[in-house]
Amino acid sequence: MKPIVEPPRWVFSLTDRISGKIRFIRKTVTDSHDNKPWKDNSFVVRSPENATNGLVAFRENHPTQVARMSNLRQTTSSHLTNSVRDRSKQTGLLTRSLVVLVAFSAISTTGCFGVRNGFSLGFLSYPIPVSPFFQRKQEEKFYRKEVYDRVPILGPTTAGGPIKALDPPSDDEIMLALEDARPTNGGIPLLYERQRNNVRIIKEKIADYIDPPRFYPLIGPAQLHHAHYKCTIYFDERTTVGYPVPHTLHDRESQEVIYIDHNHFHMVGDVDPYTTPNL
Repeated sequence: MKPIVEPPRWVFSLTDRISGKIRFIRKTVTDSHDNKPWKDNSFVVRSPENATNGLVAFRENHPTQVARMSNLRQTTSSHLTNSVRDRSKQTGLLTRSLVVLVAFSAISTTGCFGVRNGFSLGFLSYPIPVSPFFQRKQEEKFYRKEVYDRVPILGPTTAGGPIKALDPPSDDEIMLALEDARPTNGGIPLLYERQRNNVRIIKEKIADYIDPPRFYPLIGPAQLHHAHYKCTIYFDERTTVGYPVPHTLHDRESQEVIYIDHNHFHMVGDVDPYTTPNL
């Protein structure tokens, strides 16, 4: 037994609309001779035979109304077809819009094509190679601050003993000072390079004295010990130029003089005696 398939809703809607039009035509159509509302009781459907005879009679006697009904049917079907087409177009447009929105969201979250929200650095957002020279320069700056730029605070001096500075500058400190005065780093290979060889260092103490005790902020009572050194460096310097005129300059008697101060503090007792207030 075949299952009963229910027709779509639009079929019922179309049937109702056609039935309404037929009722409207039966009520309003007038006779061309007497100009009175037309009524034909034989058109009332009471059985299949009466329905068939009534439709045939209506088609023969009123061809104009039949033509209007056929035109109405064609117009209704064309409207339904156009509405279906419009709905399919709208559905397709909505689907394409959703696909474009999803693709745009995926591209904007990857960051590969520069599509992102907020501030952008432009070409600076791409990685730029940096020479290790700048990295070493920052590390050397921190090393100097940690080792040589801080002033130490030592204990008090021995009463009646000699006051002498016992920390002459190291070779590393002298070479760092020489690099500031006469740098060799930062050259361009095969274009401009400078080398330093056969380095000889002579250290001389030119001043060593201590100030009387006084009060220093954040330190307290202390004495400042001055120690000045003269460092003479002898070395061979070789300079290579590759462009525009390739040549090499070799100076075997290069000399530089560096002055280095090793000032430091010595803690002392109270500078001015005072009485502790009674609390």
